[in-house]
Amino acid sequence: MPDPLNDRVMKQVKPPLQMPLSSRRVFRNGQCDTNIIKKWIEEGGKLSKSCLVSLILWAKAKIRDEANMVKVDGSVAIIGDIHGQLYDFFYLLDKIKKNSRNIEKLVFLGDYVDRGMYGPEVVAYLCAMKIENPRGTILLRGNHET
Repeated sequence: MPDPLNDRVMKQVKPPLQMPLSSRRVFRNGQCDTNIIKKWIEEGGKLSKSCLVSLILWAKAKIRDEANMVKVDGSVAIIGDIHGQLYDFFYLLDKIKKNSRNIEKLVFLGDYVDRGMYGPEVVAYLCAMKIENPRGTILLRGNHET
């Protein structure tokens, strides 16, 4: 249903995705596909409730196995206070990927939600990163995650 009323003023601008992203598309062969999540969100799509819940539960299982005190060694990038700013978050990840090819681990200092409009999407993407690379994605809790 790209333009049911045929009233889009800017026809050259792609309309947002109508259907939410399902768990079936995100989880394939027991793996989580962060690329599909990122692309879907960047195109204005939403995640289904079941997809978001699945991401959180899978990531929770990974985090539950970790110690309360995490020792981090090797080449690390530290990212703090995303506050629901999804596109800034994606920009930072792209910049780290392009400019720091030897980064082995990403440490997120918490405060993933609040202020910005995309708190659930940020949490969903962080959960997907944790599922895809549990040792390379370290999620700490900030005061907004209590």
